[in-house]
Amino acid sequence: MKYRSLVTLACSALVLTSPVSATATAEPIPSVNNWNCKPVSDSAFPRPIVLIHGIIGNIEDWRAEIDDLTARGACVFAENYGAHASTGYALNGLAPLAQSEDELSVFIDEVRARTASARVDLVGHSEGGLLAGALARRLGPSGVHTVVLLAPATHGAGLSGTTDLLHGLGIEATVDDMLRATACPACADMATGSAYRQKNNKPPLAATGVNYHILALRDDAVVSPGGTASFIEEPGVENRYADELWPGSAFQHPTLPRQRPVVDWVRQKLQCQ
Repeated sequence: MKYRSLVTLACSALVLTSPVSATATAEPIPSVNNWNCKPVSDSAFPRPIVLIHGIIGNIEDWRAEIDDLTARGACVFAENYGAHASTGYALNGLAPLAQSEDELSVFIDEVRARTASARVDLVGHSEGGLLAGALARRLGPSGVHTVVLLAPATHGAGLSGTTDLLHGLGIEATVDDMLRATACPACADMATGSAYRQKNNKPPLAATGVNYHILALRDDAVVSPGGTASFIEEPGVENRYADELWPGSAFQHPTLPRQRPVVDWVRQKLQCQ
């Protein structure tokens, strides 16, 4: 019973601080996944852009970026990935990370083939940032040109100390096993000691020949400690704090992709590189 309570704590901490979009009432976004869109090599956005949402997120989380980028002629694509049986496949991003990575890799291959593009640009948020980083290493510079990551769980998600609490009690592995077997395999995979993290957290984390831009929050309640859990401290990687770029602005992890300064920052990092 004690372990089940801690599993509930871990899941609740993640779910309560993750984006939940009102997809039942939201209007469709017709400009995303337009398979007739073909990037123009000498344009501001010469490659297709693939957006990767965070845990229990979906395409709707990227509405601001989609509207902003497609209005400027970019070809933008996004996939709802990682649905899991534990929720009747109603929520995304809960499946094992290796499964989600494979699913997104297939989608990216489809984007490249149908747009006649050798390379894509990736934009990921939270769990989606972790997966974007893994996909950039997997596909390399022949498949990915630029990666823009918003509060990515590069080194795992601390959940404001919940992970440290479980580790200190000596039951982190037990809780991870329960998460993996029940509601959220992805949560267990984001733990520092998981097999997925061990495989994907060995330097170099930045693929040679790929451009990296990472934006983090100093007081991130999900991917914590802020900055440390997100940044890739390797040559050629731009690591920035949103709090320093726009002092006085209020940012939160779940809604980071929807903030106007962040939307502008993402566009600038993708434009004309």
